Amino acid sequence: MNRWLITGWLLLGALRTGAETQAPANNPPPEAVARREYLIGLSLLRENNFASAAEAFQRATAARTNFAEAYHQWGITLLRMGQLAGTPQLQAQRLQDAAAKFARASELQPANPVTWLSWSETLSLIGDLPVEPELRLACYQAAVEKARKAVELAPEHWQAYSQWAGILTGKLPEFAANEPARVQLHLEAASLYSNAMERATFKGDIASACANWGAALVRAARATSDLERKQRLLQEAIEKFQQSAQTAPNAALTHTMCGSALVQLGKLTGARNDFRQAITYFNTSLALKPGDAATLYALACVHALMGNPILAIESLKNCFAVDPAGEYRRLALQDPDLAGIRDAIGFKDLYRSDGSPGGLGVGNPPLRDAPR
Repeated sequence: MNRWLITGWLLLGALRTGAETQAPANNPPPEAVARREYLIGLSLLRENNFASAAEAFQRATAARTNFAEAYHQWGITLLRMGQLAGTPQLQAQRLQDAAAKFARASELQPANPVTWLSWSETLSLIGDLPVEPELRLACYQAAVEKARKAVELAPEHWQAYSQWAGILTGKLPEFAANEPARVQLHLEAASLYSNAMERATFKGDIASACANWGAALVRAARATSDLERKQRLLQEAIEKFQQSAQTAPNAALTHTMCGSALVQLGKLTGARNDFRQAITYFNTSLALKPGDAATLYALACVHALMGNPILAIESLKNCFAVDPAGEYRRLALQDPDLAGIRDAIGFKDLYRSDGSPGGLGVGNPPLRDAPR
């Protein structure tokens, strides 16, 4: 084989693995080294070779200390490594390192909204770790500020509004001092999702923002003790879910969320038609995504509320069959929506096959309206 061809292959292999290569007579300038390592890092990142990508970006920033894009991509790499880390300690370390890289990138290139959004995501993930409440709150508040900055820099960026809203409605309410504060967080999130929907261009993105808008309204309804306001918020949420379903009719989760909101409304109004509509939405969802445990459980609850124990128990049976962790088995033992069927023989039979239900704990109900 031609010796020059052999040399070429060896050189490509060394570049690919980040190994040292034979230097030419004149060493390349730092700018060229930085660019080369940056491109290698991007290639490795696309292949999910995160450890090697991080090393390449580190070499790029060593060669050029003001290389904002390399710091940003290094942060993205560490963010992905943190999400895949096996322990909370390693997750925290990776995410903290990622946050530091995004901080440096934003310092060098403060007008890049993507960096601020990535920084916001990282801080939110740190807050999700098992940390002290004070640190969790600080992380969420900082994540909100970074998302707000991204909106200021790119007011037409729909994802920035969605990310900001998700923290407000999904993270911060647990720290709210009182009911009005909690409701206000959810309503502010709903307004941000409205802005996101107006700016999204693809149908899937529009439908997602609209569904999350409805979910924030449902959470606001749950947070308020004002029954009239609760009913009004649920009705508005149902309209958003229906609008989302019209835009993206194959999104099973949207149909489930709409059905759940109708069930909550029906329990307030006593209108059986709300329950009947909910059943239609649940069945549509199951046609799109058969065997979804959350939807099967919701269907069982609405059948029980309507006084249809046979259908309720059948839905529970199907739910338990796809619930290996037993989450819904535990929930069903104490859920007030199932109180009317709990003494039925069929309900008790669901637990006899694997022992007495008395030893099972009661878990928290799954969220059916979480932002996507």
